[in-house]
Amino acid sequence: MKINPKKVLVFGTFDGIHPGHIFFLKEAKKMGKLFVSISSDKNASILKKRALWKNENERKRDVRKLLIADKVTIGDKKIGNWETIKKMTPDIIALGYDQKELKSALKKIQKKHAFEIKIIKSHKPKIYKSSLIKRNA
Repeated sequence: MKINPKKVLVFGTFDGIHPGHIFFLKEAKKMGKLFVSISSDKNASILKKRALWKNENERKRDVRKLLIADKVTIGDKKIGNWETIKKMTPDIIALGYDQKELKSALKKIQKKHAFEIKIIKSHKPKIYKSSLIKRNA
């Protein structure tokens, strides 16, 4: 009897891939089949409160080129409608150590959609946090 791997979903903006992103994706991949939801341009600009370096299609391409994820998609068009979760039906949603607001929002819908939340530890956050990299660029 073949056991199906768990479906693991991650969310992120991925505006300029760095070693912290690669570590995050590889750790999530260890949990099962990896689906990456890239923040849409509209949502990313709302959440980040700044202009992005790359558009959603460029960011999607960059994540796909890493060859870690099984599938990469552009995420929800509206914050909080959870269409990606409804469509993907993940077993696990893996979050980065710094995705505290997302964790809080997911906890409210976790029971309804029956997924586990797993937090992936940081990888040198004093070096590889996107906001620090952008500030020093």
